[in-house]
Amino acid sequence: MKKILILGTVALNGGDAAILFSLIQLIKQNFATEIEFIVYDRQPEVAVKYYPENTLRLMIYQKLTQLPQNKHNKLLTRFIRKIHLIFRKIINPFRFYLATFLFSKKQERLAQILVTETELDDIKHFSNANIIISTGGTYLVENYINDFPNRIFDYNLSLLLKCPLVFFTQSLGPFHNKKYQKKLNHIFNQSLLVLLRDEKSEQHLIDIGVNKNKIQISSDIVFSLGKLLNFVSVSKDNLDNLENNQIKIAISVRDWKFFKTKTSKKGMINYKNCLVELINHLLKRGNIIIDFISTCQGIPEYHTDDSITAEEIKNLLPIEFQGKVNVNSNFNHPYKLLEILSSYDLVIGTRMHMCILSLVARTPVIPIAYEFKTKELFIRLGMEDWITDIETIDANSFIPLVENFIASLPEIRQNLFPKVEIEEKRALQSGKILLDKYNQSINQ
Repeated sequence: MKKILILGTVALNGGDAAILFSLIQLIKQNFATEIEFIVYDRQPEVAVKYYPENTLRLMIYQKLTQLPQNKHNKLLTRFIRKIHLIFRKIINPFRFYLATFLFSKKQERLAQILVTETELDDIKHFSNANIIISTGGTYLVENYINDFPNRIFDYNLSLLLKCPLVFFTQSLGPFHNKKYQKKLNHIFNQSLLVLLRDEKSEQHLIDIGVNKNKIQISSDIVFSLGKLLNFVSVSKDNLDNLENNQIKIAISVRDWKFFKTKTSKKGMINYKNCLVELINHLLKRGNIIIDFISTCQGIPEYHTDDSITAEEIKNLLPIEFQGKVNVNSNFNHPYKLLEILSSYDLVIGTRMHMCILSLVARTPVIPIAYEFKTKELFIRLGMEDWITDIETIDANSFIPLVENFIASLPEIRQNLFPKVEIEEKRALQSGKILLDKYNQSINQ
């Protein structure tokens, strides 16, 4: 049996959950042995309620640095947090590192003095792992720089225990912060493999001195999910006669705080108003069904619910149109979401994994890009003319784009899905790349 650790998941985010399930299924397909997966997640105690099939543990740095709360006395909470700050942020991580170092030197009894039983279990999991995988996605970008210490802590543990560290398909960088440039350079250069989704991310690593031999470009792991599940999409036979049939459109929206040319408030007002104008225009046609649905919804314990943003947009519509728009606010397992998305004629997608799941379900996508990862993907798919930037989205250009997309759907499908097939094959191939790299490492 092999033990594989998957680090840094946020399974309450449906896109991250799709990455996790794709990764687990892909590894099972490629490694001809029984595998124990241990997943380090941001909210494991909640995620296990929605995904009980996984073994989930709290991310270690998060566990070590969590500060106490006192809901009944805010002044007391503030005072206690200040007292604990130095211990939690400095002494606790050092204590754990020291215990890990002692454990690596076969000094388990000394290590036990420094850690709790649960923490010792974490050290044993890291020490006994055959491979440690940093999950796919987008998290090593400076929009989320406050989370870097959390993730770097895990990477350093992996390297300290000399366990093969792999970064699965992701987009990352650029890295302007000098402190993290040095730290990440060391981590990536000591890792076994860094799988990226695009050439732009590769350049970001080369810019900070990462050895190009460590890097391979693949496709987002979620592109493999349909093949791994033997998923068959709903037939779209009506597309040749769209003029005479209702067109079923799914819209995925999200809250976004990282606008570059305007405040987040102004950026979101513009984004919402543009979609309101689009929906008004489409519903006046009389042959359109519109549903809001996304990968992040229906989990009250998670900090984001895209159906809230969807309801805000719906409420901005004229009263006579509000009843004609449905907001799906349910939690949908990624497998279920694939089925749902296959029933639509097209998706207007903001979240990237909503776009990818739609493509896997063989439903064409109009992407609204909020980070470079979406642009890089759709350029590779030959869809650059259909990309809209959330920063500059404007109803005067977006409405004609959507109309042209609808009119071109049969042609778009014909050109798009052979390229999606290529992405799927590349994603499946990443499992073999991992296996080959692992076998090379144990044979050295």
